[in-house]
Amino acid sequence: MKNSMDPCSQNGNRLYQSEIKIFYWTDSTTALCWITNNKPWKQYVQHRVQEIRQLSPKKSWSCCPGPENPQTYHQETLRETI
Repeated sequence: MKNSMDPCSQNGNRLYQSEIKIFYWTDSTTALCWITNNKPWKQYVQHRVQEIRQLSPKKSWSCCPGPENPQTYHQETLRETI
C-alpha cells in the first residue's frame, strides 16, 4: 500500500531510511563524551543526552575540532566583514 504522504516515498520508488546513513557532528569533545558514554550525568545534562539518544544512535556521532569545523571558518569570515 502506497502512502502519498510518506516522506520516504518519491516518484513511486520507496527509499528506506535504513539505506540512508546520517552522521551528526559536534565540535565539543565534552558533549561527545556525554552522548556516547552511559555514565549517570547531572540532571540537566542527563535530560539533554536522553533527548539526543532518543533522536539519534550514539554511534552516529563524531567530533569535528574547531579548526577543522567549516562553521568556524564562516563565523570568523562574518566577524571580519562586520
